[in-house]
Amino acid sequence: MIAHHVIFIALISLLPTESLAVDKACYKDHAVLIPKDCDGAIKNIIFDTTTKPPQLFLNEGEVQTISGGCSLVVNNPSRAIVTEASIRKAVDALIKQCPGKGGKLGFSDNPKVVLEIRQRAPPGTEFEGYNPDFPLEKPYCFQVPKGKPEVTDQRACIDSLYRLSQAHQNLLFSGMFTDTAGVIMGDDKKPTSTIVAGSNKCTLYMFTTDQSRIKVVQKDAAPLIITMLQQCGTKSGTLNLKGAEGANGRVIVRTYGY
Repeated sequence: MIAHHVIFIALISLLPTESLAVDKACYKDHAVLIPKDCDGAIKNIIFDTTTKPPQLFLNEGEVQTISGGCSLVVNNPSRAIVTEASIRKAVDALIKQCPGKGGKLGFSDNPKVVLEIRQRAPPGTEFEGYNPDFPLEKPYCFQVPKGKPEVTDQRACIDSLYRLSQAHQNLLFSGMFTDTAGVIMGDDKKPTSTIVAGSNKCTLYMFTTDQSRIKVVQKDAAPLIITMLQQCGTKSGTLNLKGAEGANGRVIVRTYGY
């Protein structure tokens, strides 16, 4: 299971960016970004209005938002206090640092909080289904390039999901559990933000985009995941679901053949 997790993290690193390893960088070969699109992306963020001033919810370690061609990511692994004003300040600084292009940099008042601006994943690409405004519950299938393993046994994933639906059956193949309310749990039977299950012929990876806890109810998600598997066949699949604990998050289910 750990191997699957490592492979998937490597896969995510292929998202359309030049570098995710430094706190200040401008991306090459990005389409020209329009500042007003980034302003629209900020307006799409949900803030905790019970605080003064409003701030990002502390149960979210990352917030992803998009408007037009501007995709924003605020990475906040330490759950520091982040206000709209601090995000706007960072966006303005990054736009000046990387005019017309994407990039990333640490917040001036807290370098551990990192802002990233990147372009929308183009239609037909592997990561179109990861755009923060991709329709919920709509399967996205992608034909992997030659040389990459395809999903060769989707029935294994489907059978496992059906088994999870049976009465008194809490175990989902390789260590996935549900609680008494049917919410999918992690390997230790506790809430988690990421779940990996399956085999090297069909693997399911489920995670929240904001690093909050998964609150997906199995009986609600299983039919949608099965539909994606059936539609995608041997292709990799991506499915966006409601079910993240955080206000800005969603749950992404990814299927792949390794």
